[in-house]
Amino acid sequence: MDRPAIDFDFFKKPEEIYYRKSVWEELHPGAPIPPTLSQPCCAQFAVSRERVRQVPRERFIHYRKWLLDTSLDDQYSGRVFEYIWQYVFTGNAVYCPSANSCYCDGYDICFGGAVKYAEWFAIMDERNKLYDELNVYNNEKKEAEDKGRKFEVTKEAQEKMKELEDKIHKLDPQMEKLRSEAFKRGEDPKSREMETETYDDTHIWDNMNHS
Repeated sequence: MDRPAIDFDFFKKPEEIYYRKSVWEELHPGAPIPPTLSQPCCAQFAVSRERVRQVPRERFIHYRKWLLDTSLDDQYSGRVFEYIWQYVFTGNAVYCPSANSCYCDGYDICFGGAVKYAEWFAIMDERNKLYDELNVYNNEKKEAEDKGRKFEVTKEAQEKMKELEDKIHKLDPQMEKLRSEAFKRGEDPKSREMETETYDDTHIWDNMNHS
């Protein structure tokens, strides 16, 4: 907030220039201004009933009044809230859990840490590249057949296609093994707890004025 104007992205994030320190102070009177605000895009999140009820009702009344009274255009006042939902419900200005933690916590697919998660997706990416290369030949054949032409696969092309198919068939069991282990690990509460990131929200609203 309040960075030099030259640092803002007026094309992709035009709302940033409107989110000043004064706006933060209006929304959260008495709370320290964080150096960074960050969370997953687009105000998509899940929150429990219990957590919603932990936020004092006066806070929601205050936020609603700010939305009704602010001089900011609706498109910008709404975007301001995209940056603070994580703060409203967790007290954390930055709430960006890792992808493997989200898979484990949200879907019970626990790869066993960021390294194992990256390993599975690296294998998937390699497999997809092999499929794309293999499809080049298949697409050439289909294009020829669509145009009524006879398609002849050269010996060199046949050997290449066989090589690609063999590599794909070797990767499939690796992926299935890691995926099965991830689902199995997700059935274990202790495994899920170990892989899920936690945030300290002990003093979540200490600095907020409840009056």
